[in-house]
Amino acid sequence: MYICSKQQTKYSYIPAMERWSLYKSIWQNHWIDFLQIYDTNFLDIYGKISQRKIEEVQKLIDCGNFLNGFQKAL
Repeated sequence: MYICSKQQTKYSYIPAMERWSLYKSIWQNHWIDFLQIYDTNFLDIYGKISQRKIEEVQKLIDCGNFLNGFQKAL
């Protein structure tokens, strides 16, 4: 998904930790709820979420730099 503004005015750069981000907001606002319903709604389809993936999400929420992304588990 790509989100961009149709506004012509260009603003100066604001570091990720200091600016609002839809992507970051979704992780911050829904991650805990997602974990609570995962076993009931998604476990049979996708399997268990590894501790490694949970830690990666927590790093993303904590650091604010989403360029780090998820590392695909091999």
